[in-house]
Amino acid sequence: MSTERQNLMPLTPEGLSAAIRAFGRTAMDSRQVARRLEQLLPSRLQAVHTKRFGRGSGRQLQAALAHPDYVKSLEELIEIQGTAREARIQYETHFMMLEALRSMRIRHSRRK
Repeated sequence: MSTERQNLMPLTPEGLSAAIRAFGRTAMDSRQVARRLEQLLPSRLQAVHTKRFGRGSGRQLQAALAHPDYVKSLEELIEIQGTAREARIQYETHFMMLEALRSMRIRHSRRK
């Protein structure tokens, strides 16, 4: 079945509920990992600084901030934070769609 056809298929409460659970779990897990990575950043910076420069001055600390190992840590954190935000948006969107579907069904059942 084509992607266009799948997008036009009617949404079911069960499908939306499953998507809500999946995106909620992904958002929660990703936020937890991001918090842990954020806590580790100072120790990662210190490790790069010590490994590369030993005990050094502020300029050497600035150089450590631009070191590829530390930049990789930052990129990893940013990627996980992006995943968490995207999953949260999907969670909220699917939740609103489910509420709209329920509202439409209630309104439709009252007209009969």
